[in-house]
Amino acid sequence: MPTEKLIIEIAGLTIMEPMATFTDLWVSTACFVSLYLLHKKKHLKGRMYTMFKWHFFTMGLATLLGGLLGHAFLYAVNVYWKLPGWIISMISVSLMERAFIAHAVQEVNLRTRKIFKWANNIELLTFISITIYTLNFHFVEFHSAFGFTFVALPLQIFMYFKTKDSGSKFFFIAVAIGLIDAIIFAMQISIHQWFNYLALCHVLMTVIVIFLYKTSVNLKYDPQKTVV
Repeated sequence: MPTEKLIIEIAGLTIMEPMATFTDLWVSTACFVSLYLLHKKKHLKGRMYTMFKWHFFTMGLATLLGGLLGHAFLYAVNVYWKLPGWIISMISVSLMERAFIAHAVQEVNLRTRKIFKWANNIELLTFISITIYTLNFHFVEFHSAFGFTFVALPLQIFMYFKTKDSGSKFFFIAVAIGLIDAIIFAMQISIHQWFNYLALCHVLMTVIVIFLYKTSVNLKYDPQKTVV
């Protein structure tokens, strides 16, 4: 159900959509904590882990900007200030795709990996261009859905059937939660005016971040093993 934008004041400071802001910052915190924990695991080395670290960093930055400029202080800026958060979040999804492409080096030949990398680049540039032109957040959603569903998920399904890697199961759970999250956003399912569909989606995004972190540290990965 649609809800009106709530506004509160704290010490004379006006904050729009306080719960959407708070839960966006919650996602950001989960990303930065995941980055920190992954970085602490010094024995995990290789391109896949590097891509996951950059994914957590950029998604943390994107949701931080989204919470502040896209919700809390949108009244003080114009709609174009939403673009930095949107663009960085799309870059973040592409970095996640690159992590799974790197993981596939163990079973997928060079030609196939190059196809996925080119598709990754074209997809990112296309969606960023459309988003800037239309200023429509739906294209940010479409890009995320595309990255999860048509790049990362097929790669992980393939890798799971090849290796039976239990780490893949964490990603499958993340995708399932992401599907629920997308339905809630599309149908604007709200629990209360103080906890609307945006806040609920952000909570689920936090859970997705946790499962992506679990994925990153549990996937079996040998950067020295390559396929010609």
